Amino acid sequence: MMRSFAHMILPDIYRDSWSCNHDCGCDPLSKWRLQERAFTVIELSVTIMIMAVITALLFPALRNAQAQSDMAICTSNLRKIGVALLTYAAENGGVFPASENTDPKYAGTQCKHWSYTIWTYVGYSASSFRYPDNDLQGNSGEDRNMFHCPATKRQSVRKFQEIQTPNANSSAGNRFSYALNTGPVNNSAITAIRSMQIANSSATAMVLEQNENPSNRFLFHNFYGLLPHSKKCNILFFDGHVSLMPYTDIPPVSQASASFWSGQ
Repeated sequence: MMRSFAHMILPDIYRDSWSCNHDCGCDPLSKWRLQERAFTVIELSVTIMIMAVITALLFPALRNAQAQSDMAICTSNLRKIGVALLTYAAENGGVFPASENTDPKYAGTQCKHWSYTIWTYVGYSASSFRYPDNDLQGNSGEDRNMFHCPATKRQSVRKFQEIQTPNANSSAGNRFSYALNTGPVNNSAITAIRSMQIANSSATAMVLEQNENPSNRFLFHNFYGLLPHSKKCNILFFDGHVSLMPYTDIPPVSQASASFWSGQ
């Protein structure tokens, strides 16, 4: 009965081994085990080569997917920041926050920056602002808030220059992601922009990608401008729309009267 059952269910490779005397202490799977073998060096080499080829093929696609994700998050950040800035202006007689708050209690701290002024306007509680875990700089901490472009935050200090404008003349600085354009107020960091000063809101930059505050045509081109999205940067305009612009499309330092910088 046992032998008949074994012939029915066991593969041929070790069916014969089952027919040995089960009381003699032999291993009924011994013949099958002898047929097992390890990978040869050639087989391992071929497997490694195949994995390397697959990785090489997938890496550019994965890197491109990461870049697209970073750009989409950055665009979303700036749209929300634009809503917050416009809401702030609507509640303050058409006056936007100055790039730097001159209140003495904020001197020497991140709280002097325009982005802290609208911290609660983007939906965060005042108590959620914490240095260095959840603040405006990107040097350390998690900083999981919308004032950080993920492409800028992820870039190491050693490679930071790779995403700066061609003529940038600065180190990593404070690693901010966004800066307020002060061109409409003659590049004054402490003067608030009024809505009536912006004659062409759809063509005037409000917030640019830059690793230090404030922003204007000099500081963007020659010091702190960032191009973290394949040599392009996201620009938030005064009408609230966001545009991904190549560096060559951003008016140079010499075009002081350009609506992009001046608002006129």
